[in-house]
Amino acid sequence: MRQLLVRNALVVALLTQYSGCVIAGEFVSAGGGAELQRKELLSFPAQPLDKALVAFARATNQTLVYDPVEVSRYQAPALSQPQSVLAGLRRLLSQSPLQVKSHANGWIITPVTPTTVTTQPQKVASADTAMEEVTVTASYSSSLNKARQQKRFAPQTQEVVMATDIAEFPALNIADALNRTPGVSVERDRGEALFVSIRGLPTQFNTLSVNGLPIAANENVRTSEQYGRRFHYDTLPAELVAGVEVNKTTMASDFAGAIGGSVNISTYRPLTLGKRQFAFKAMSSESPLANHRDPRFSLLGNWVNDLENVGVMVAATYARRHVRQDRVLSFDWVINDGDAIGKQGDIYYTPNIRPTQEQEDRHRFGLSAAIDWQRSSHQLITLSYLGLSQSIDYDENSYSADYDYTQLDPDSALWDGNILAGGVTQSGSVQISRETAGLRDDSHSVTLEHVWRNGKWEWQSQLGVSVATSSNDDPIKRTRLRREGDVNLSFYYNPQQPSAIPAIEYRNIDLLAASDFPGRRLEWRENTIHDSQHFANFHFSKAIAWSGFTGLEAGLLIQRHERKYRRRDVIFTAGIEDEYFAQSSFYINQSQFLENLSQPLPTQWLVPEQQAFWSGIVDQALRQMPPTQKDLFNSYRVAENTNSAFVQLNFDYPSVWGNVGTRLVNTYQSSHGYFVETSDVSTITPVSFKSDYYHFLPAANITVAVSPAWQLRGGISRALSRPDLPDLAPRLTLNSGDDLTAKGGNPYLLPIQAWQLDVSAELYTGDNGVFALSLFYKKLDSFIQSDFSQLLVNQKSYMLQGKSNGGNASVYGVELTYQDALNPFSQPHHQLGYNLNVTLTGSKATYQQGNNKWEDALEGVAKRTFNVELYYETALWAIRANYNRTSEILQQTELSTIPARLSAPFGALSLHASYKLSPHVVLFAEGMNLLKQAEYDYVLNGYITNYTYYGHTLSAGVRITL
Repeated sequence: MRQLLVRNALVVALLTQYSGCVIAGEFVSAGGGAELQRKELLSFPAQPLDKALVAFARATNQTLVYDPVEVSRYQAPALSQPQSVLAGLRRLLSQSPLQVKSHANGWIITPVTPTTVTTQPQKVASADTAMEEVTVTASYSSSLNKARQQKRFAPQTQEVVMATDIAEFPALNIADALNRTPGVSVERDRGEALFVSIRGLPTQFNTLSVNGLPIAANENVRTSEQYGRRFHYDTLPAELVAGVEVNKTTMASDFAGAIGGSVNISTYRPLTLGKRQFAFKAMSSESPLANHRDPRFSLLGNWVNDLENVGVMVAATYARRHVRQDRVLSFDWVINDGDAIGKQGDIYYTPNIRPTQEQEDRHRFGLSAAIDWQRSSHQLITLSYLGLSQSIDYDENSYSADYDYTQLDPDSALWDGNILAGGVTQSGSVQISRETAGLRDDSHSVTLEHVWRNGKWEWQSQLGVSVATSSNDDPIKRTRLRREGDVNLSFYYNPQQPSAIPAIEYRNIDLLAASDFPGRRLEWRENTIHDSQHFANFHFSKAIAWSGFTGLEAGLLIQRHERKYRRRDVIFTAGIEDEYFAQSSFYINQSQFLENLSQPLPTQWLVPEQQAFWSGIVDQALRQMPPTQKDLFNSYRVAENTNSAFVQLNFDYPSVWGNVGTRLVNTYQSSHGYFVETSDVSTITPVSFKSDYYHFLPAANITVAVSPAWQLRGGISRALSRPDLPDLAPRLTLNSGDDLTAKGGNPYLLPIQAWQLDVSAELYTGDNGVFALSLFYKKLDSFIQSDFSQLLVNQKSYMLQGKSNGGNASVYGVELTYQDALNPFSQPHHQLGYNLNVTLTGSKATYQQGNNKWEDALEGVAKRTFNVELYYETALWAIRANYNRTSEILQQTELSTIPARLSAPFGALSLHASYKLSPHVVLFAEGMNLLKQAEYDYVLNGYITNYTYYGHTLSAGVRITL
């Protein structure tokens, strides 16, 4: 019945769309562009032209494209009841040397006599992101001014990043560029931004759309950890992006699913670029730690016919990146009863330390293409494609120091209160291992869009599909050799500097001697994850004039999201367990391990040659084997059908404008997998779970222009964030290592719901100045928390980590933004500018485990994010510096057996310098993480659990535009 209703709704919408096209065609044929014959009941006093155009755009629901700096120089005469939109615009421009002409998406205002300008047009009163020409001839300061203009007149609180902003700072992907935006921070992986956080909230609380539409997300295939709905920004090159909007408040017309905020990325469109052009960028990058020079190329071509009603755009990128990171991991700090060693109360310790060296060779491809056809002055049809691909050759090697705290030598234990900071054992263990894998992410999105405008009416339909596949194109292969139970070793953390890496010393073995390490086992794994989004979106709007209300919007979204996860594991012990191998079966890891530190631990060790251990194993034969019970435990399928509809009223009174509306969301979920019915893993049962829920999500936004410079904003909304798909799956993943841990899903999880309140004051000064102060508050109901319990499988007790809806939480904070530019030497084309933004976020959450309840900060919330930027530019050269810093983040609240774990503060300095050889050629050089900062996590009083160092990156290149 549900499918029938959805199908009927889709058919009706498509028929309505087709009928609208036919009616529009007949109307134009009969009326000869009747929309310009319509009389607009408008009256404006004489005022500055820029303010008049903004008021006109809002009142008529028209999109105007113009240069705000040029327009701000002129006055507009009084306007009273123009006979048409065109007549009204011509009247407003009558006292300026400007002209107006129809454009695919509205109206373009340009000088009557073309002149060379340093800025690009700015869209006003449009839902689309402002798009610059890809030639990026605009200065950085003028780009900031255009972004400021869009922010000022946006219908909700938002930040805007434009093409010039992206091009003029180092960015391995688009999230690196967003990291300079007020209130935005990133979560990094191997020195590259992977996920985005808005206002310090957990990364899973925000959503990403491309050109306003959903996009499928890739999944992690390196380890057992799954990232769920979060988009992997490391797959999206910055060069394919024309602009970005970061929405911090919600409108009813926004898709549901975000609490922290939403990010909308715009790709280039041919008729919006508006002319024939070609751009090429080539650069070379090097990470001294990885000791490789890597190429990076991008190009864009745009063609528009002479009638300017058909356009084709193609943009492509290729980048190679070698990555090395040196790590020290001390997994599984735990809380235990001290009675076993005569220590009163609970004790805190970690049973292992693992120095690790990781290397990657990444190849990333991106392709964006679009075809625009302006069928008539009323209709625009766009077909667009976005393809992303990333392949990674991964190589990891490590050694370990494992010990039992009850077997330490008498009097050797070093205690920092109840924290075990060091000791000596005669019964330790050491494992040397190597892991290699091929990791591949592919994503393809195709969208067909049709826009019909006729007078006060607009109808937009979008049909599309987005598919993301993640897999191991070369299986994960782990080679383990282990000396067990007789190693004399010592370990020490420094209680005076607990964040320093621990010291390790081996007294009866040599990490470079193959004869000291018998074989243990080989582990083989393949992951294949398929994520798909199919959607149909229909949006209707009508300009009205009723008691201050200027527009009515309504829409329908039909969306199907499906995730299929397949995993296969095989473990081999025959031919390797307790066997010794020749020295030629190993090599020594790269030297200068942790060269940035004084090394209190061994820096060289044996690394297995994979060919010597895996030559007799055929991958294809393993792939053809039927899945085992363990494979079925790990695999699942989750489908999510979402139907939502919204209605929204836009209002515009003198000095007051905004919107109010609501969205109704129906979500139907089904999850399929396998559960263990008894402690015997040979007994499994296929299971499926279904859920169906409705949510009513009202939203309102208001802006009050207190004076020509000051304005106040307010926003209130009800929002939801759905559980990650892996957490909804009936799955069970058992750790294949020494630690008996497991992860499972919970099909009964419910979405997190929240009320959101945002209030801000904004002051706009001069051409570039803006000061903004925002206060925000979010009240979360039944947030999702981690649970830990014991699970007996095959007579072994595993620590099972699952998810459940916990208590309530609140997140609150303040955001400060200050931006300005000046000409200190009164020289033409010279600009000295600075941007400063700070976000302070607090949180309070009630956690629940069994009958126990406690309060702590909300997991994943950054208390402080800070960003400062300084730039100086002339007509020929420019230099820009940026420093951003994120404070500590609570990653895991303390439980009965696990201490709280936090990410330490991290800051990064970037620098960009450029020189313009000619109007078409620019040379540039840039650097990232120039302070060579490392990332680490810690527990208790700062004791390190995860230290990661990847060094800095230097680049140089050229941009050519024609």
